[in-house]
Amino acid sequence: MKKIFTKQHTKIYTLITIVVILLCILFVSKNISDTDLISENNTIAEVQTELLSGEINKTKEIVTISQEEIKTQEQVFDGHVQLAAGEIDVALQFMTGESLYDVFKNAQDNGLLEFSGRKYPGLGFFITSIGTLREGNGKNLMYFINGEEASVGVSVYVPHDGDVITWELK
Repeated sequence: MKKIFTKQHTKIYTLITIVVILLCILFVSKNISDTDLISENNTIAEVQTELLSGEINKTKEIVTISQEEIKTQEQVFDGHVQLAAGEIDVALQFMTGESLYDVFKNAQDNGLLEFSGRKYPGLGFFITSIGTLREGNGKNLMYFINGEEASVGVSVYVPHDGDVITWELK
């Protein structure tokens, strides 16, 4: 009789332990903060899966944000260049350390600038058209930094706050 009593108690203790662990997991999952919802390592699919499976149930609606949008929102611009090329005259923002090519690419991605060019191994990116200016008829696009002809290509030059960049056909 004593042996059955011990087996029943063991089963009850095991069952109680499992219930307590499940309650702890449920309590912890309900207290996930909003900052834990999306980390740099989570993809949108992982967050949506967690939301749909009930692992995170504090959120009422799913907001789809790509990792690029998160990075863009976190960017703090700390400088600007004034760009003049033909009919274009626009101020472009940049972050310290970006190359002029990066500044132009960001502006193009945001619809502020149209340009094209070619990348040459070992030499960098050469602009062949910017706005309405296009190389041809023996003339190439050259750029000037604060009135001085540039000595490096756009993929190497790192602009400074307040630079005036002008493009001309030469």
